[in-house]
Amino acid sequence: MSCKGYIKESIKPLVNGIVKSIDIAHDTMKPGRIYRNRGELDDSSLNRSPQSYLNNPKDERHRYEWNTDKQVLVLKFTDLNGDGIGMLRCCGRRPVLGRYQRRHHGQAVQSDAGVSSSQTDPVQHGRDERPSAVASSDCRRSDDHHRLCRCRSCSRRDDELESEGAFSDSEVVIAGLSNVYTHYITTYEEYQVQRYEGASTIYGPHTLSAYLQKYRGLARAIAQDRVSELPIGPQPPFFERNLFNWLPAASIDKKPVNSSFGDVLEQVYPVYRQGDVVSVTFVAGNPRNSGDIRDKTFVTVEIYDNRTDTWKVVHTDASWETRFHWLKGSKQQSNSTVEWHIPLSAPSGSYRIKHFGHSKERKNLRPVVTPYEGTSNVFKVATSFYYE
Repeated sequence: MSCKGYIKESIKPLVNGIVKSIDIAHDTMKPGRIYRNRGELDDSSLNRSPQSYLNNPKDERHRYEWNTDKQVLVLKFTDLNGDGIGMLRCCGRRPVLGRYQRRHHGQAVQSDAGVSSSQTDPVQHGRDERPSAVASSDCRRSDDHHRLCRCRSCSRRDDELESEGAFSDSEVVIAGLSNVYTHYITTYEEYQVQRYEGASTIYGPHTLSAYLQKYRGLARAIAQDRVSELPIGPQPPFFERNLFNWLPAASIDKKPVNSSFGDVLEQVYPVYRQGDVVSVTFVAGNPRNSGDIRDKTFVTVEIYDNRTDTWKVVHTDASWETRFHWLKGSKQQSNSTVEWHIPLSAPSGSYRIKHFGHSKERKNLRPVVTPYEGTSNVFKVATSFYYE
């Protein structure tokens, strides 16, 4: 209810974009190398249910120095010339209270900490040269339980893979890539304490054992190259037929008298320095009127090229340096403010900002969507406010 139900206009571009990115990755695969490195993030997390953790067998707990998983694993992908293609980081953390870190789906709560590595070691097991197509991303370990659940899971699958002789020196990393989870999973012992995580293990105290049984079967099938023989299993329900959308259609756009969509309401200053923020406000239509804007943009920052007498796009709304704010006003009027946070590395020169959008107006009693664009005045970026 809070998100107004199923908004098809929002979901479809996401799905289409994911599929397109997979197609691009598949079509651009090339031979490469994978390097592996691991380290520990000290003072980076805490266990939010230590009482439950202490209910695990003492000899098992004593195998580990900490009651949280501090290990971070990084896979680095390069082409055969050593040029970087991407990195995949597996690091178990869950952000709380605004402290930023990629999610772990686990009991470890992230504090402000980070890790960096300038070099990685070549993968020592398997082939270190293989086709690779990957973007910079994070690998989220999907273990919604204490660290012993993850350790037991990895141990069982390591044993299964190596017992088949298909993998030597193997390493199992739990990666939750489906953006969905089956609620919390604790060990049998943690479940008995019935704190939040145990009480939220909705399939009962033997949930982890059931997962381990399934994981061992999957690992065995992988090791024996018999994945195609696995049963398909129950298919997920197709919810789209019965979903509701409580979000009304975007209303008709109106503009101030004697103005047009794309006109500038608040103009830029004549000159800025690196590190400043440029801001310009336009008469705008509702961004929802633009529909699927994949491969398009609401914003461009452009620099003038004296050599070719042309404008060159240096930033879009996908750039970290830009911000696009849409403000719905009164009388069905709205405006868009574009900000450009000028990086310190920006070259001096002449710039302009452009805004692209669509307005919906009523013509002949029917709503008609029309594209528009607006352009700021030209402004200078210089190391000094004094310029010729």
